[in-house]
Amino acid sequence: MRRVAAASLALAVAWTVLLIVAAARLPVYAGLTSTRSVDGRERTQTTSATLLETHGLVVLAVLAAVSAAVMLTVVLVLLSRHHVWATWAGWVPVGAVGLLSLAGLLTIGVFLLPLIALLGVAVLAAMLDRHLASAGTAP
Repeated sequence: MRRVAAASLALAVAWTVLLIVAAARLPVYAGLTSTRSVDGRERTQTTSATLLETHGLVVLAVLAAVSAAVMLTVVLVLLSRHHVWATWAGWVPVGAVGLLSLAGLLTIGVFLLPLIALLGVAVLAAMLDRHLASAGTAP
């Protein structure tokens, strides 16, 4: 189970980094602007913007909160081998990312759903590992 938790946490960290890069580099908004010159010719220009360009510091704050939740989950899963409270506390950041995803469901929230699943699997694996260790059947 430790491998499952470690793999899930590694994927969660990678997904978080991918989200940060995508918010800064991937154009998600597109539009057209058209202008008419004095001589009557119409000029159309396409525009695009990234999530970071459009929403600025709000996106950075959300991604910073998500990154902090992922790191907190990593620490709590590591601590769960020795402290039972850390096993249960691991659900707090998962729930926080879940609420954040629900609040931003129409924008970035959908992209947080895989992260919630990965963090949840890591915490469940840590709980199962702790249970097996206390029962004396851990590998």
